[in-house]
Amino acid sequence: AQSNLADVYSRLGRIDEATLLFEKARAGFTACDAPADVARLTAEEAEAFSVVGAYRRAVRLYESALPSLDVPGMTIELSR
Repeated sequence: AQSNLADVYSRLGRIDEATLLFEKARAGFTACDAPADVARLTAEEAEAFSVVGAYRRAVRLYESALPSLDVPGMTIELSR
């Protein structure tokens, strides 16, 4: 739910609130050792930054997420 709310904030241009929510959600997945979910959230955050025009930061986030998204058995929807 936090990542969905973060996505809404990013689409409203409220990137500071979105970033905080992405960080909270990522911390939860990190605590339960879910690297693919952490990477998925990182990719969602990258999308949020691209929406507001922060393209360089978006590229860095996408690049950091890509290695962990290459997981056998991950559905296309999750890896998107």
